[in-house]
Amino acid sequence: MKTVLRLMTPRSPGQWFLWFAAWTSLFNAFFLLVLWVFGQADVMSFWQKLAIGAITCAPFLTAAMMMLRLHLRLQGRLFLSARTDLLTRMPNRRAFIDSVSARLTEEGGTLLMIDVDHFKAVNDTWGHGFGDICLQRIAINIRPVISASFDCARLGGEEFAVMLFDTTPEKVKNVSQIIAAGISIQPPGQRTPIRITCSLGGCHAEPGDHLSDVMSCADRALYQAKDNGRARLVMAGDQQETIAPVATKLAS
Repeated sequence: MKTVLRLMTPRSPGQWFLWFAAWTSLFNAFFLLVLWVFGQADVMSFWQKLAIGAITCAPFLTAAMMMLRLHLRLQGRLFLSARTDLLTRMPNRRAFIDSVSARLTEEGGTLLMIDVDHFKAVNDTWGHGFGDICLQRIAINIRPVISASFDCARLGGEEFAVMLFDTTPEKVKNVSQIIAAGISIQPPGQRTPIRITCSLGGCHAEPGDHLSDVMSCADRALYQAKDNGRARLVMAGDQQETIAPVATKLAS
């Protein structure tokens, strides 16, 4: 249905003219048929009939085309809104799962599950408004390391995810260090900024793997990263850790 509506909706002046001419011709053909059925075909000339048909259908046709175009625009905004996290403007869990699952059928990569360290303490100490600002800043910190071959999302709460396709262990390490290092931000009423870090759990995915299995694998590695001191990456099945620069503790 959406495809049909797009095909029926003109998008340029040339298309508007062609569609107007086409619909006017159809209306005039119907108008002539009605006159013929009622025996009034010879009441007026062909050009008079054409003019009457065009004048009659023009406002209705224009209104219909504008409503179709508005409908498609609103439909596109609703679709984008349903797949976007409103706070961080990143893709949400649904968009991430759809995109990554489709690509995993043919591509392999590395999934990074990300959790903001001590985020409950941030909310409890300075309020949820400041916590929202922190999440927005963390999203901004993640975006520069994302390229066209990567997918990223806010999964919910203080959880994010990054899927790195067609990458190398060195690239995974570099991306992880940037994300784990987190942000430096000054809370309200504080004289000095604090550093809010992130813990990461990574899992390698082969083409054809199910995303749910890969996410569970990366989640287990994430818990290990948090148990081992936070602000670091732990890869599933690997004892080596990528440790970010030492973070300023929340209590300082």
